[in-house]
Amino acid sequence: MTSINSYFSAEIVNGLDYNHKKRTRRFSNLGDREMSLLNTLAPFGIGIFTIGAIAVMCGYQKTSVWFSAGALLLVGVIYSIEKLTAPKSLTETPEVGAGAPAQPAQSIVLWVDTGTFADWGGRDDAYTKGDSPKYGVHEDVLCDDKHVGFIAVCWSDRPNGYPPNVTVKKDFTVPPPEPKWCTYKNSDVTILTPPDGKAPKGRVFLCARAVKRG
Repeated sequence: MTSINSYFSAEIVNGLDYNHKKRTRRFSNLGDREMSLLNTLAPFGIGIFTIGAIAVMCGYQKTSVWFSAGALLLVGVIYSIEKLTAPKSLTETPEVGAGAPAQPAQSIVLWVDTGTFADWGGRDDAYTKGDSPKYGVHEDVLCDDKHVGFIAVCWSDRPNGYPPNVTVKKDFTVPPPEPKWCTYKNSDVTILTPPDGKAPKGRVFLCARAVKRG
């Protein structure tokens, strides 16, 4: 900016000096104090430098109203140009997400603990070992896109009541009894189906779709 300011300041001083050379002495004869003032103002931009230059010149001559008005107008024009052409700060950061394409939300299917306890009599499709539901048994899938809304009921201490009609979709046999196990209801049982079982209530899990962000 120092070299640009020096160029514009020379043009301003020389121009004003030329227009008023019949009435004032040349500004090239400015004293050391005045030149030091102008050099100090140079790094602060063209607008500030010009104001200082005009103030110095006014100290050397009696200016007319039209000269003062023109000088102020010139200051305004230069200040506007400086603002419009000033480069943006290198530390300026773009708005978060600006220009970035929106990422589609990803979804996953998983067993969700509903925090409720219930039992539905019959309508069992599979059963597995452990008190947490599994996603498959042998070659059969128990929770995926096609099973969203299906129900599993799990017990942590029920060594009986295994569905007698299930012969394939299971991962353990009795005896010996297994106290921790889960049963998987078929599509006839949903989360809205009133519980009608007479056995001890187990923890209810729902195969559901969840949105994964980030």
